[in-house]
Amino acid sequence: MDLSDRITRRQQRDELPHLIEEYDLIAPTYHLEEPIGRGPTLERLLDYFEPALDGHIPPNGYIYGASGVGKSALVRPLIRQLAAITSVSPTAIHTTTRVDIRRVPGFVYVDALVSSSIFSIYRSILDQLVDEPIPSQGVPTEMLIERISDLLRGTAGAVICIDHVDAPRTVDADAIIEMFRRLPNNTAWVAVGQTDPSDTPLARYTAAPIRIDSIREQVLIDIVMGRASRGLTSGAVDHATARQVVSWAEGDAHAALAALFVAADRTETAGRLSLTHADLQAGCSAVPPGGVSLTRVMTLPENRQAVLRALIDLDADARASVGDTTAALDGLDLSASTIKRFLYELAEWEIITRIQSPVGHQAGRPPSRVEPNFATPVFRRLYDIERRT
Repeated sequence: MDLSDRITRRQQRDELPHLIEEYDLIAPTYHLEEPIGRGPTLERLLDYFEPALDGHIPPNGYIYGASGVGKSALVRPLIRQLAAITSVSPTAIHTTTRVDIRRVPGFVYVDALVSSSIFSIYRSILDQLVDEPIPSQGVPTEMLIERISDLLRGTAGAVICIDHVDAPRTVDADAIIEMFRRLPNNTAWVAVGQTDPSDTPLARYTAAPIRIDSIREQVLIDIVMGRASRGLTSGAVDHATARQVVSWAEGDAHAALAALFVAADRTETAGRLSLTHADLQAGCSAVPPGGVSLTRVMTLPENRQAVLRALIDLDADARASVGDTTAALDGLDLSASTIKRFLYELAEWEIITRIQSPVGHQAGRPPSRVEPNFATPVFRRLYDIERRT
């Protein structure tokens, strides 16, 4: 959402006081440009990237940690800051005649959830190396590889970070390894994922992996209060409220922020300006244990998101089986076979779960109830806001 959209949305709101000043800033899908309270971890990451600041390509890297420890919240703004000060200038690349004109590598950030194919990863890399727009189709992958190689030839190269490398529906590890074999030697890649180094081939091609540990309780309290101070009216969340949410979340920043979002949205909808204990309980209850991140849900293709948006408004009876759910979603502009295929895909990606119903008197395999595996109130609100602006 750009600045003009934000201004327009504020103009359209009534003059009554609101608890929520900016939904984006309390959403678990949003990352601050300056991470809160993660100084020591950022220093460890900078230790790895430091050779690039001296004009040398660092070894390939693998950054890993459990869901909710803030990997993306740390890596994305860090790479963007590094890119801002060491950007590969298209003009410099095209006019370079001496080696010393380009002394430091550039930095590129790719989200594998958004760029979920080999072609789209190469396209994202090239898009960040040049100013002109890159076509999203009709261009051979080989042409993208050649263009990237030509741009980096004669420069200090680039460090390319690929986030969410092990999420469902993303490019697999072997394909990523092969992809970078086709780029110039002055290219280093940094993969970010949840998988333990011993369980992924990516780690075999990197230096010592960097583990992001769970967030300490006080740091997560600071994060929750910091996000609340940006997105909610002044003083809406006190230390005791933040501690209650953090204690429930057990070090999972995504879960804590999702619970805060639901509680705040519930309060806002009721026209109140302060969160109650019931609001906080509702917020925590809305986040399923072991559920997937809202980032994975919000980066799904538009048609899958449309299916999910309709699905979460169905009652339990309408979701008693995949067949029942498909029939209940017949108002969508999709065929029944497409909806059913999407439901099976979403289950494979763990976005929804299929819970086997108790065996009844009927013969055959019992039906599977369809349940969302994410914080549905957060998705509902973000989805509706995005389509309204």
